[in-house]
Amino acid sequence: MSTSRLVVIGAAVVLLGAGGYYAYLKRFAPTPETSSTPSTTVVQTVAQTPSSTREIVATGLDTPWTIAFLPSGEMLVSERKGTIRVLGDQPRSIQVPGVVETGESGLTGLTLHPQFPSNQFLYAYFTVKADGKNVNRVVRYRFDGQTLQEPVPIVDDIPAGANHNGGQIAFGPDGKLYICTGDSGTSSL
Repeated sequence: MSTSRLVVIGAAVVLLGAGGYYAYLKRFAPTPETSSTPSTTVVQTVAQTPSSTREIVATGLDTPWTIAFLPSGEMLVSERKGTIRVLGDQPRSIQVPGVVETGESGLTGLTLHPQFPSNQFLYAYFTVKADGKNVNRVVRYRFDGQTLQEPVPIVDDIPAGANHNGGQIAFGPDGKLYICTGDSGTSSL
């Protein structure tokens, strides 16, 4: 069989496979609810089955970025502008001081310490202005459900950028805090 005939057969198989995958996605993939204002609604979705339900738990959010769940079942939602929205029976907003939102930077990470019920430690990753330039930092707070107290910088002077700013933080199964910094738009990284 000639090389050109193999290429044509290979291309046909790839196209048929891609078409089948596209048809699968159109039929079975979950579809988000649409809104006239993008990025302003949090929707809880249970497995996409004919009997699944969706419940809108918040509207009017301003660039929501991260969700963390409190032991009470309440949700903490970070808004890039520097607000933590507490969603639950008594919704409230808490401002993180000093946050600078530029492009993809701002308040972009929240996580609870694995021992949160006993120590009340909440970690936040956010952008601030320091020495005339934007940088990111991770700060640990004691969070009593109403206020952020006792700020302790954990990591500071992380390069910030309007694009690819990073900012996801999470504790691993080893109990260590992992920080995703992004490349801050620096292509050499």
